[in-house]
Amino acid sequence: ATYVGAAFPSSFSGTPSGEYYIKTKEHLKNFQAASKNYDLSGVTMNLEADIDWGGSSGGNWGGIGSGSDSNYTFCGTFNGNGHTISNLYSTSTGFFLSVGKSESPATIKDFTLKNATISGAEGKAVVVSRINGNPSSVSKNTLISNVHVVDSTAKFSGNNCGVIVGRGLTGNDAVTITGCSVTGTTLTCTASTTTNIARWGLIMGRDQSNGYSRINNCTVKNSSLTSTNCNIDYVGGIVGLINGSSQIDSCTVSGCSITTGLATSTVTQSIGGVVGQLQSGYGKLTNCTVTGTTITAKGICQYVGLLAGHIYGGTIQNNTVSSSTLNTTYNASASQSSRIGGVIGNLSNTKAKISDCTA
Repeated sequence: ATYVGAAFPSSFSGTPSGEYYIKTKEHLKNFQAASKNYDLSGVTMNLEADIDWGGSSGGNWGGIGSGSDSNYTFCGTFNGNGHTISNLYSTSTGFFLSVGKSESPATIKDFTLKNATISGAEGKAVVVSRINGNPSSVSKNTLISNVHVVDSTAKFSGNNCGVIVGRGLTGNDAVTITGCSVTGTTLTCTASTTTNIARWGLIMGRDQSNGYSRINNCTVKNSSLTSTNCNIDYVGGIVGLINGSSQIDSCTVSGCSITTGLATSTVTQSIGGVVGQLQSGYGKLTNCTVTGTTITAKGICQYVGLLAGHIYGGTIQNNTVSSSTLNTTYNASASQSSRIGGVIGNLSNTKAKISDCTA
């Protein structure tokens, strides 16, 4: 096995490629350093052992990849092989800062982040802060598969934040997130009361794709999304806002709490147990479950539902809400009626296909 030594990849001529192995904290540091300055699109990184980063005493993690589509965003494969990275600490970004680029997707799979402590501003997440790329088909999406976050803490102060993925960097950045989970984790907004924040989710904050994104077979359990000092719009137990003809299928939110809004005249809008807002008339929300979950929306509440807050259309089929609670503050002075529902808060397009949903 070829391990990621201190000389990686400067000892190679041309672009690095092939299989490399990470067994120690030092190997992980070397991988991070190389990802800031080299094109690693031909590389597969294999995690070979569990690694304890050591919390804040282990240093401030700076994330894998850097820059935008034209710089060294990570486009290779990271295979965790079922191992766990514990006690990761960062005050700026998640495990990956930036992955994928146009027609050159990344594959991130098969590992757990446990007891991570991550903070930052806009477009952040515990696992992947930013997705890059403008794929021509779903098959060319960046893939995030079988990645899990357990007993972790995330505190962010800007738009477009999540636990597995924060956001797409620009328009049309698509991702496939499958078989991922978030358990026992808190996601907290630390922005001030004067800041308007939007698009947060316990799996993904904002899908900014052309409709190719897919989120399926993901689970959020015993976790919370909370904002006590500011208002967040477009909030979901799975994703805050999803765009185009993107799809959410077979996801579960269980034993969670979502709290947003201020007990003032501030408007709180598009809050849902699975998705805050399904943006266009062509997306799909199917086979999802919300159970044992509480949504608390304060202020002037608009478009709040235990399954979805605001639906512009598309296919909404075979979804279930059970043993869940919706707490809102109704204010009759709102310019629009509150539009609060046990399944969907507001439906903007009468051509939407809604069937076999129960609450």
